[in-house]
Amino acid sequence: MAFIKFTYGGRNYEEAFEAFGQVEKTFKKLQKELGELTPLFDQIADPLIDTVQARFDMDVLNESPYNEDAPGATRSVHTKLARVNPDGPTLKDTGRLQRSIRRLKSPTKSKSGEQREVNTLRIGTTGVPYAGDHLFGGELVIEGFEKRYKYGGKQKSRFFTDFDSMNYPSGKTNSSMYGENLAKITSYPRAQRRVEIPVRNFLAVDFEVEDFINDNVIDFANRMLEKYGD
Repeated sequence: MAFIKFTYGGRNYEEAFEAFGQVEKTFKKLQKELGELTPLFDQIADPLIDTVQARFDMDVLNESPYNEDAPGATRSVHTKLARVNPDGPTLKDTGRLQRSIRRLKSPTKSKSGEQREVNTLRIGTTGVPYAGDHLFGGELVIEGFEKRYKYGGKQKSRFFTDFDSMNYPSGKTNSSMYGENLAKITSYPRAQRRVEIPVRNFLAVDFEVEDFINDNVIDFANRMLEKYGD
């Protein structure tokens, strides 16, 4: 059997997509003849990567099937403050996460000992610490200061983000945001706020990906059958 695995941090975040069930017998023969399936994976890897990366530009990652938890969720105030472009596409601000999606090295080796995809193509992302928070959902802890006061006989509070601690991509700092009120605001007691990060499965195997893989698998299998026989 051959597999295509969409991975994060060097591990599978979901079951491997078995794209080749209908031509399993053919691929067993091809693996015996070729020793590996690198020619097939060379054919489909770049288009698959392009398909996944295009989701960021098309701004579909806040909708189903990529965001099943809260499709159409409103962007939080904290997220807008953190971003370089507050109104840009979901999961695309600096572009780091989108650019990180690539073909990953296979842990298996060919008969020659080279690093080759014998029966598994791995496409995913590594080196982006917040990628897992978007794939699996998570929680962002906001550091800040809290002003406590009474109003109308009730205890109230107001939260101020500590931009210096958060180090947002937007480059906002306490000085640039609070100006002449800086000393007063930063004298308030330290506090935290937590913002839920919904699942946005940017590596999802959707119908478009399934159709592309299956079409190419069948085409490749037919061409190899012509070359190696039934």
